[in-house]
Amino acid sequence: MALPKNFKYTIYIKQKALLEISPTINLREAAVLDYIATFCTYNNLKIEAQRTEDGYTWIDYSKLIRDMPILHIKKKAPITKIVNSLENNHGLIETKKECQHGKPRKFFKLTTITENLILKNGDSEIYKLLLNINMNEKQAEQIASDLEFLKHYKKQIMTALRKAERNNPAYIYNIYDNYSKGYI
Repeated sequence: MALPKNFKYTIYIKQKALLEISPTINLREAAVLDYIATFCTYNNLKIEAQRTEDGYTWIDYSKLIRDMPILHIKKKAPITKIVNSLENNHGLIETKKECQHGKPRKFFKLTTITENLILKNGDSEIYKLLLNINMNEKQAEQIASDLEFLKHYKKQIMTALRKAERNNPAYIYNIYDNYSKGYI
């Protein structure tokens, strides 16, 4: 199978937390939820242009299908069924339909339950900021969910995020790595 040129390389599922919240969720639903959550929490100009004033984000089902070849889905109907289940059976997303650029589109927003799932007991502000500078999801979550580290270093991280020369994932993760190894 030829893989698409650009696709989502990592699917991050917090299985334990997800099953605690929604015991009947299946793997396909969890993977689509991860995709939706990534779009709804990621900030860049292209995605911001697809976001409504009240925080809903449009996601193109065709792009989702191309970006997630592991789902082995070729048509939009199975995606619609998964999305409906995530909203109606599990309560993990909210959707609304709106016309944008003259076309009816479905927009997505994470529920509070899902936002808490993404960062169970973590700092969602830091998490989103780290993702915005292209830090990988796992490292961003490690930092944002280590409340003891953030108690001491949140101000330094926020300062680094504001300064252009230090606004890079490697610099910020190095602070965390040194802390976790006991060097600082």
